[in-house]
Amino acid sequence: MARYEAPVLVILRVGLFYIMMVIVAVYTLAPSLMDWAQLPFPSWVRRVGVGLGILTLPFLIWVGNTLGRHVSADLELKRGHSLVQSGPYSRVRHPMYTAYFTFNFAMLLVSANWLLILLIVAGLFVLCGRIKAEEKMLLDEFGDEYRAYMRRTGRLLPLLRPKENEDEWAQSLDDEG
Repeated sequence: MARYEAPVLVILRVGLFYIMMVIVAVYTLAPSLMDWAQLPFPSWVRRVGVGLGILTLPFLIWVGNTLGRHVSADLELKRGHSLVQSGPYSRVRHPMYTAYFTFNFAMLLVSANWLLILLIVAGLFVLCGRIKAEEKMLLDEFGDEYRAYMRRTGRLLPLLRPKENEDEWAQSLDDEG
């Protein structure tokens, strides 16, 4: 993990997670303590957030089941690791992060809380750094197989057509290592 993910990103990711959990707990158990950070979202926006959050959960389960034994909180390749290209991974390289982004966006809509919005946005920037590190790790391990996979899949959303410029992204990651 340390070879690919900068220690500062790990600290930020873990720290933001714990701060977010405390704020969500306070928001859930004593919402009046968070009134100072409320935004005037209409109730229909909050209902959309609830629906979006509920729709994200089966997708996240599908992603986890597809990854199976390869799932890990750390950036690591386990012994006998293979490049997962089935299920949601047949169209998107990082569907778990897509689910994470979507669920956090739903949480943002439901909470209508600017403090949570700031934390979610900070977390998204940290996660973008993790995606870059993960792609570097996978390029180092799977080389041309991963480059071909990058050309036919989207990073966070499915592609309408295969990209040619992913080779430039892969080359920039190779040059950094």
